[in-house]
Amino acid sequence: MPDKSFVFKNETCHGRKLSKECLTVLVCTNSTGTHKLKLVVIGKRRSPRCFKNVRTFSCEHLAQSRAWMTGTLFMNWIQQLDALFDKQKRKIILFIDNCLAHPKDIPTTNIKLVFFPTNTKSKLQPLDQSIIKVIKQKYRKKLVQRYLRDMESTDQISTKVNVLDSIHYISAAWDEIKPDVIINCFHKAAFGVLNNSEQADSSPLKEKDFQLLQNFADYTTIDDELVTSNTRTLDEIIADTNLAENEKEDDDQEEDQDFPVSTPTITASLQHLSEIRKALLKPKYIALMK
Repeated sequence: MPDKSFVFKNETCHGRKLSKECLTVLVCTNSTGTHKLKLVVIGKRRSPRCFKNVRTFSCEHLAQSRAWMTGTLFMNWIQQLDALFDKQKRKIILFIDNCLAHPKDIPTTNIKLVFFPTNTKSKLQPLDQSIIKVIKQKYRKKLVQRYLRDMESTDQISTKVNVLDSIHYISAAWDEIKPDVIINCFHKAAFGVLNNSEQADSSPLKEKDFQLLQNFADYTTIDDELVTSNTRTLDEIIADTNLAENEKEDDDQEEDQDFPVSTPTITASLQHLSEIRKALLKPKYIALMK
């Protein structure tokens, strides 16, 4: 959270420990914003305790010992995407960052892979033209709002955020990205030419999109330098292979261990829905002074 003990990027932490929880998110969309793919979130454990009794997720969740994107995970994702487009009888060109975790020899039938030249991502990658920045801002804004709600609540609710909460927040942030934002960012990355009627509004994002957490600019960019992929050693490959077998015996539950998992009953759920419906239908009054 943004406070006086906040650690800026490239600085060491003093007085408190850096969080060990990390998630890597894969973001993919078409140039018009009409087909935003479901996010892929990579965590350190395949089945943390907060996932108990959860059957559906707003994104695809994968596991890797360091929460990194690896060549194997990326290849599996590409092949699943290729199979989906094959069923839909669609052929696409997929532009990808040039990094070690993105193999270039993936066999595909409906996807043509095109890799950006090295060290050109900041200029040619449309998602780097403020889309990822705003996703992080929206995500961290939701974190701050969560803590504020818990502080103001009279109930004894833990303010700790687990992996499932993070997945919900990042998915909601991705859903809030509008198609016109994506179109403008693709144009900024030279993926199209604006016509005369669009020249007046050719900026990647509207001014209000940049107003999120402006007083905490470094807070929203704290993890820009985090490593999200790398070549793996033999020990790391073995660790990933044994992840499913070892996670049940893992005593280090860290953030998840303090969360009692309970499934609300149907009666309780209906009661909550009834209260929400009443709140939404409640008339609003305006007080006027003479």
